[in-house]
Amino acid sequence: IPRTLALSLKGMRSISLLNEPPHNRVPVITAAGPWNTGIVRSAVARELERGGQVFYVSNRIYRLDERASFLRKLFPSAALGIAHGRMKESELEETMLKFYNRQLDILLCTTIIESGLDVPGANTLIVEDCQELGLAQMYQLRGRVGRREESSFAYFLYPEGHPLGKETLERLDAITTLNEGGAGYDLALEDLRIRGSGDLLGTSQHGTERGRADSYLYYAMLEEEIAKLRGTLPSSAEVTADIPCLIQASYIPQETIRIALYRRLLRVDGPEELRELEKEVQDRFGLRSRGGKYGILSVECGKRDTVLRGRGSVFDYLKKRKNWYASEGKITGPGGTAGLADVLHALRHGKQVR
Repeated sequence: IPRTLALSLKGMRSISLLNEPPHNRVPVITAAGPWNTGIVRSAVARELERGGQVFYVSNRIYRLDERASFLRKLFPSAALGIAHGRMKESELEETMLKFYNRQLDILLCTTIIESGLDVPGANTLIVEDCQELGLAQMYQLRGRVGRREESSFAYFLYPEGHPLGKETLERLDAITTLNEGGAGYDLALEDLRIRGSGDLLGTSQHGTERGRADSYLYYAMLEEEIAKLRGTLPSSAEVTADIPCLIQASYIPQETIRIALYRRLLRVDGPEELRELEKEVQDRFGLRSRGGKYGILSVECGKRDTVLRGRGSVFDYLKKRKNWYASEGKITGPGGTAGLADVLHALRHGKQVR
C-alpha cells in the first residue's frame, strides 16, 4: 500500500529489503501493447510447443465464455480450464489441481490467481484489458510465472485503439522496464509516485495529499520526536535558521523530488554530508541542465554501458578516454557511476556548442 511505504520512508515504520532473487531465477520477459490475435496465437503456441502451460487472464467473468471459444478455435488440441471467484469451492479446487498436475494446458481465469500460486509448468502469462489493473496487481500476476529456471514471458495487453491515460502509461512503463530480480521495491516506489501516499490523517490509502506544505511540516516534527525517543537526535536539530533556498522548477521539474531534497537539506548533519548531497544533485540533475549546451542530445546510462548521442567537444574528449568507442552519431562507454563520472569530467573540459 503506498501510504504504508510512505510511512516507512519517513521513518515511522521499519522496513527490510530482500533484493536477492532465488537461486537460478531468471527475469520474466515482459511486454505491453495493444491486443491482437497474432500476439496471443504466437505467445500461446510457443509455450505449448515447448511443453509448458499458459495463464490467460480476463478479469470479467461475463467475458470468459467468449474468450474460451476464441482460444479453443485457435488451439483445438489444447486442454483448457476456467477459474473465477464465483465457482463452487470444490469445482475451483478441482480445476486448479488439474492445472497444477499438467492435465490442463491453458487456464483461462480472472485475477483470482494473483497470489499464492506456484505452478512450475506455467511460464507464459497473457493479461488482457491491463488498463483496468493497478501496478501492484500486474506485479503479483507476473509473479505467477518465472518461478523456475526456464525463460518466461508476460504480456500485458490493452484494447487496440483504446486511449490510455498518463497514469496507465506510467504503470505499463514501470512493469515492462523493472523486471530484474529484486525489482519489487523499485516498483513499489513507482506505485507510490504514481498513485500518491494518501491522506495524512484520513482513511485514503492513496492519492495526492491535501495541504502538502502542512503535511511535510508535520512529518518533519514527527521525525524529530521519533529521533528523540530513539536517542539519535543530531545536535543541529534544536537550531533554527532562516536561509533563502530555492530549487528552481526549471532545474528539477518534479515537485515531489524538489520537496524530498528540501527535507534532506533540513536533515543534513555536518559539512561532509552537505558536500555529498551537493555532489549527488550535480550528478543526477546537472547533466540534464547543462548537457544541451555542449551538444548532448541524449544520455542512456545502464549497468553495462553509457550511450551519448550528439556532437561537439564533449564527444571529442570522450573518444580519447579509455573504454569509450565512437560510432555514427553516438559514443559508448562504461556503465554505472564510472560512465557518468567520465561524462561529467568531459563537461568540465568541453566547449559549448554555438
